[in-house]
Amino acid sequence: MTSAGCADSSGTEDEDGELVDAAVSETDTPPDPDPGLSQTTDPFSPVATPTLPASAGSTFYASPSGGGTGASASSPLTLAGAMNKAGPGSTIIVLPGSYGAYTWPSGKNGTATAPITLEAQTRAITITNHVPQKAATSARAKFGKISLTGTKYVRIDGVHTQSVWMSNASSIEVRNAYVFGDASRGMSVAGSSHVMIHDNLIENFAKSPTNSIAWYTDYGVFFYPGTDFDLYNNVWNGGFNHAISTKTSTMDLLVTGNYFYNCGRHCIELGQQTDGNNNDRTSQNIQIRRNLFSMTDSNYVNAAYQITVYNADDVTIEDNELRNFKTSSILISMLPSIYCSSNSEKLSNVGIKPNFTKLSKLRFVGGNPLIKITTRGIVGDKVELSEITGGTCDVASGIPGGVPGACGWAPGFPETTHAPTLSYLDSSITCN
Repeated sequence: MTSAGCADSSGTEDEDGELVDAAVSETDTPPDPDPGLSQTTDPFSPVATPTLPASAGSTFYASPSGGGTGASASSPLTLAGAMNKAGPGSTIIVLPGSYGAYTWPSGKNGTATAPITLEAQTRAITITNHVPQKAATSARAKFGKISLTGTKYVRIDGVHTQSVWMSNASSIEVRNAYVFGDASRGMSVAGSSHVMIHDNLIENFAKSPTNSIAWYTDYGVFFYPGTDFDLYNNVWNGGFNHAISTKTSTMDLLVTGNYFYNCGRHCIELGQQTDGNNNDRTSQNIQIRRNLFSMTDSNYVNAAYQITVYNADDVTIEDNELRNFKTSSILISMLPSIYCSSNSEKLSNVGIKPNFTKLSKLRFVGGNPLIKITTRGIVGDKVELSEITGGTCDVASGIPGGVPGACGWAPGFPETTHAPTLSYLDSSITCN
């Protein structure tokens, strides 16, 4: 999993018609996540590990060609045939082979006590002590885009997939998957709730074929909008424009126990920038806790700020470690250049409110770490800082151009030229 050269094309297709980036070698191994660290003192263990209950009903076997009864691996049905037979509590074991893009059948749902599981016979990825191990390509159940629309109580387990897209879905678990090769999003979670994403490897090494500073896979995991999400014990490797991005009204998100290698432009982007669509409402209650962010190959880091906080309230960034990034590390609030959209959107139309961000127990190791805090021009923004080691902090005041004006706040949200209020709970860092 260590990086090869940086590819500048969208890749080629293998014999199954799936995108393959020439820069990815299946024999690569990941960098040592924590040299010298005893796993019994692992500082990056998840703070919570929610899952759906086990599927304890009937088991059916499926292969790309089918032809059997589905009762055993030697007599598999097609996936469509197995899905027709499945009900709440069922498990469908998919044998190695290529299944192409797959749309989950409408109305084929599990229940709160009996989810439906789609499980690869051989896990594409096994993560032990934060180190992902890939199964042999020939042993994987390989899919293109997996789409779940309106789906409830379903688990996707152990597949190799180009992407997983959820729309108006609920109680979905994706685990032990290898996610690679989508030009837009590795996972897309839109209008959904209670989604658990864990123990997956999400990779991209290719650059965009049309933009030299952008990456082929735009988003590793994309949220827009929804509530109750848990991401834990995953590994992101390579370059993305955003390894994780929360857009309009993403609520109640926990990101914990994950490893982010390099990330490309940003590892985590919290909150929506104004873009003129009148839907840029504040995201809320987001926890980023006990994660490792590490630069292991500078070819896959091409922008500052591994974590950005825009229109997001009640954000806790706590007990994380950032290693060896040569550029700034954390940005809070908004850069003046992206404050107002070209559509002259009035921020009072979109429900944006004062923000609170907590930074605590952050460890910066190597590189040139910087926490940068800029103004959004609204009274009430606050940043709390404590127990920060190895980093520096810069704070900027001054209303960006055009405010007050077309992008001004509504009455009740008074404007200010001052930076957010800073609250220091100790003397570990001072912002200049």
